[in-house]
Amino acid sequence: MAGAGAGAAAGGGIGGAAASETLGFATGGAQDVENFRTNLEAGYLPLPTDLTYEGLAKDYYFDTSSNATKPCTKLFCPLYSVGLSPDPLLGTPASSEFYMAVGLDSGMKAADFARKQLNLVVVLDVSGSMGSPFDSYYYDQTVQPTAGVPDEGETKKKIDVAKEVLAGIVGLLRPDDSLSVVLFSDAACVPKPLGPVRCADVDKLKEQISADVVEMGGTNFQAGIDAGGAQLTGCAACMEANASLVENRVVFLTDAQPNAGDDSEQGLLARIKALSADGIYTTIIGVGLDFNTQLVESIGKVRGSNYFSVHTPGEFRRRLVDEFDYAVT
Repeated sequence: MAGAGAGAAAGGGIGGAAASETLGFATGGAQDVENFRTNLEAGYLPLPTDLTYEGLAKDYYFDTSSNATKPCTKLFCPLYSVGLSPDPLLGTPASSEFYMAVGLDSGMKAADFARKQLNLVVVLDVSGSMGSPFDSYYYDQTVQPTAGVPDEGETKKKIDVAKEVLAGIVGLLRPDDSLSVVLFSDAACVPKPLGPVRCADVDKLKEQISADVVEMGGTNFQAGIDAGGAQLTGCAACMEANASLVENRVVFLTDAQPNAGDDSEQGLLARIKALSADGIYTTIIGVGLDFNTQLVESIGKVRGSNYFSVHTPGEFRRRLVDEFDYAVT
């Protein structure tokens, strides 16, 4: 669970720093139950795989900060707390259950946090399903939400908001960072090979993303993974960089509905694991209500990987633009 002064972050890593002076750390793996809840609110029946133990448990925690005997000065400081709670069904003293919570505090201050130099590959899904609105199901056009997701612009196409976020990411990178942009549908292409941001025409790149990227075709997730990973594995400087100073990361913007290439969970998972073994870590941003949670749940358990599910344009921008430094750490 999250440590003192911190909320839990989906997929692990640093959590909850924005409103706190100190940082806490969330457990790794898949931790997002919001897709399940938002589907219910929108009038859809979620899949059983949308609800996971990790996803539910990360929303509930014991405050372990009061049990700290001295200030944390290390990167990780375990804290412990015990609790007694009546059984939620029986509610009698005789049915009370004991809990022990383990929290991870950190001596790192939020004000002192700085992400590493970044070798970043953004892989954008431009398949036909990305042309559907946030609040509808692309593969079941007969099903429409009964309530909708309360957010301005909720009917905006997923691809349009993804392009806005991609342009926002480009604007957040530093001159010493490196960037590549990969697009995939039936196959993958690399309109922006990996290279230093200081050598790129950032304004022109933003314009090209906005004007030239359109959705079409199937979803060959394998092609996206292979092309994105190759940008980093083929970069000798990236693979030889000091991991304590430089982060190699691939960020996928997708509704995760693979239907071409090797679309098996085992095959895609093996590719993400191979990248992780090479020190290349993955962030998956699941876009819309109908993204494939079962696939990203398994990927989210790979070392260094994380994922977020987003259901509205505003949430999408916040996850990857306003919280960018944490999403890539």
